[in-house]
Amino acid sequence: MHTEIEVKARLRADQKNSLTGYFNNLYNAATSEYKCDAYFKEPSGELYRLRKQNNEYIYTKKNNSLSDGVEVNSEDERILSQSEYDALFKDELLFIKKTKEGYIWSTKDIYGYDMNIEIVNVKGHIRNKGIRDLGYFIETEIIAPKDASNHICNNIKAELLNYYKVLGVF
Repeated sequence: MHTEIEVKARLRADQKNSLTGYFNNLYNAATSEYKCDAYFKEPSGELYRLRKQNNEYIYTKKNNSLSDGVEVNSEDERILSQSEYDALFKDELLFIKKTKEGYIWSTKDIYGYDMNIEIVNVKGHIRNKGIRDLGYFIETEIIAPKDASNHICNNIKAELLNYYKVLGVF
């Protein structure tokens, strides 16, 4: 398990274009990305996500929290076979499906932890309500070890919020 500290923000078209160019110059060319996430709610109220990303199938159980407007997730993830994925995909429990298509840049943060910056177009599908284009977003996550201290996690949150201010997103 690990701790994800993540900040997301909606982008205007001009921001999307300028930030894509900026990140390509700073971190080299991006990798194209396509994710399809399906969120399920068990009768017990417990939530889980199934993700198709490239040729991988991923099961994730999240422990979400917000701290000073920053999403902090403790995640239990495991790679699945396609047959395991198909067995867990239960239409009657599905409550939202999202696709994300765009670009990802991978680097390290000031602590040496993995940092992923994504600029993606997000589309949502809610049961019986059709597909809705939610727009472009920047999503930046830093993946810290589960045992990272509160002090380090708080510094990372501050680092991400400041980064978005410098980029002109906030």
